[in-house]
Amino acid sequence: MIWDQFLYMVGENTATITSLVSIITVGIWGFYAHLLYRDYRNRNHPRILIQQVPDSKASSRCLLINMSEKILNVPCIFVLGYGDNDNIYNMVVSDYEQFATEIQTGQVTHIENIQQSTLSPGDFICLGHFSSLLQKLKKTDDDPINTLEIRVVAFFGAMDEPIGAYRRFSIRSKYDQLIIAPDELKTKQMISFLQKRKIKAWIYDCLKEDSD
Repeated sequence: MIWDQFLYMVGENTATITSLVSIITVGIWGFYAHLLYRDYRNRNHPRILIQQVPDSKASSRCLLINMSEKILNVPCIFVLGYGDNDNIYNMVVSDYEQFATEIQTGQVTHIENIQQSTLSPGDFICLGHFSSLLQKLKKTDDDPINTLEIRVVAFFGAMDEPIGAYRRFSIRSKYDQLIIAPDELKTKQMISFLQKRKIKAWIYDCLKEDSD
């Protein structure tokens, strides 16, 4: 009796049930399509991390880490210092240490001879101490630098167009010691069309600095 009532109800609502099944099916396929797109985007999305370790002291180190899932080629690393008198000091960083990271074991290996700044996933570059970067910038003693900006130009995977990233660090004095800390939690990624136009200007600045 109950089975007969169930079959009767199904027969009376066939169109509604069919519509619900179709909607659920579309939802499931849409969910899987979103997961596939998200995985594709993660694999083809450049992520450059500019990190300060281990603390906010001037003796802390500045690291450039490839957090992408593909190789990065880094032709230019640029440092800018903004002074109190609206002066801007800049330099190209060419003296740095490069390290390779074994993804499976996490083992870090120092690369002795750097012929090309090619970073595999997990590899990183140490730009040196923040105090050393400040000393190398062109500045005068009566115009202290209050903001330090690290800019990176790179080529991601097989992309022909350059991408970039930057991060700013505020500099202040506390108890006769310099405190250097990032302005924001994340490194800014330069991957949009309008941002890539700025990267071309960055490349020009790098080439100009190298020629000087």
